[in-house]
Amino acid sequence: MYNLKMAKFDKIAPIYNSFLIQVFYRTVHNNIIEMIKRDIFDLDRVKKLRVLDLACGSANFLRKLKKINHNFDLSGLDENAEMI
Repeated sequence: MYNLKMAKFDKIAPIYNSFLIQVFYRTVHNNIIEMIKRDIFDLDRVKKLRVLDLACGSANFLRKLKKINHNFDLSGLDENAEMI
């Protein structure tokens, strides 16, 4: 179902991966990964992990996880096709 909220994402999709926006998300992603490592488990030692990133945008968080371990089973889903 397309709505006004989706229209806003359509407008920012072309600049979503711009430097300024990604500086913010890079910080958020790094903090999430550090929190997982500190509070849940050591990602560097995990042999198998399955992650579904809902509202993944251009999947930058999943790419970051893949760099940690290429054996992770990663999937992303975003309602807005322009964001992917």
